[in-house]
Order: sequence, then structure tokens, then C-alpha cells
Amino acid sequence: MNVRDRLKAAAVGAVVAGTMTTGAFAASDLVVGVPHWPSAQVTAHILKQTVEREFDTNVRLRPMGTQEIFDAVDRGEVDVHPEVWLPNSEELVKKYAVDRGTLRLSPRGVPAAQNICTTPDTVEQ
Repeated sequence: MNVRDRLKAAAVGAVVAGTMTTGAFAASDLVVGVPHWPSAQVTAHILKQTVEREFDTNVRLRPMGTQEIFDAVDRGEVDVHPEVWLPNSEELVKKYAVDRGTLRLSPRGVPAAQNICTTPDTVEQ
């Protein structure tokens, strides 16, 4: 079993895994998209270090926006989106996972809450 198949089978902590086609890189390379927010950037770097250590393969980090990552997964240029927020990205997941079948959600998600912080005066108003 090659590295990409082993990673897909292991679902190594990533929220979304692409079809993991070879694209422009060697078969042993894995490309992780790196979104513009800190928690996803940390997750991408953790995935890089873990995959390189545990699977003895090269991981390339590719900084880009969320829509760009989904599009790149669809084209086979990116293999992993490290952090997808639902329901925020529901339409993108539907387009690429359900309609096109070019990515899948990992069975290992993390529950999280998204809130807004404000002052007591603003709440009163």
C-alpha cells in the first residue's frame, strides 16, 4: 500500500482528505493546504511533521485560502485541507464531496463553537 493509501486509511487527523492524486509532485509527496487562520496553520504543521516522521514521506505545505484549497483538491493539486469549519463550508463540502466526489470528510472531526465577543454596553444597546 502506498503512502497516500495508508494516509487515507489512517485518516491522520485531517478534517478533509482529497482523492490524493499524484498531480505535479512525486508519488511520495503529500500536499497540505494551509488556510489563513492560526489554528489551521498549526494543524497543517503538525500534520507535516507527523506524516514525515510516521510515514517517511515528504509533505509540502501550500498557503492558500479556503476556496482555493477546495478547488486545488478538486484538481488533484492538494491532498489535505487541515481544518474545515461546518456549517460555514457546507456548500463547498457539498459541491466537492457529494456532487463531484473529489474529496471526503474524515470520520475524525472535532466539535467546536464559534462565538462573537462584545462589551456589555454593546449587548445592552
